[in-house]
Amino acid sequence: MFRFRALLSCLFACVAFVLVSCGGPSAVSVPPTYTDAQLQQIQQYLPEIQSAYQRLDALNAAIQNRNWQEIRSTIRGPFGSMIQDMKYVTTHLLPSDRTAAVKISRDIFQDFIGIDQAAIENNVDGALQSFDAAVRDLEKFIAQLPEMPVAAAAAEDTVSVDELLDELKEVEEATEASAEPA
Repeated sequence: MFRFRALLSCLFACVAFVLVSCGGPSAVSVPPTYTDAQLQQIQQYLPEIQSAYQRLDALNAAIQNRNWQEIRSTIRGPFGSMIQDMKYVTTHLLPSDRTAAVKISRDIFQDFIGIDQAAIENNVDGALQSFDAAVRDLEKFIAQLPEMPVAAAAAEDTVSVDELLDELKEVEEATEASAEPA
């Protein structure tokens, strides 16, 4: 009888071990997604960023024409506001996207500082190099933004990320065409 009780208790211990280790709900982590509020906040700043992007052609023309005062005013005005809007957008991104977006926005800030420094030194080549880097970094930043739902993108006074990327490509092509020797 003693052996039977010992054997039975060992059997119950093994069954309990198997049930505890294999049973129970599995913790499946759902990847984080954007809430509607986050998407609305991001969408709110896209028109301001787009209006600054539309000034890239004017900035490129000012660099080509060596209009140093216009370059410095544009960088401190619309592009300074754009940098601030980019900072607001990054606060609403997912943590996984936020780190890269913050780094890219800092790179863009440094690119504009490079343009400003080149304007102080009357250096067209340096300004064009920094301008090209700024355009590339802006494309990277926009690529970090989440895809907006169709309903949000169709809202009044808003622009989609795809439209911003198309505009940046047009500006980059215009910049490359103007930088080629005639």
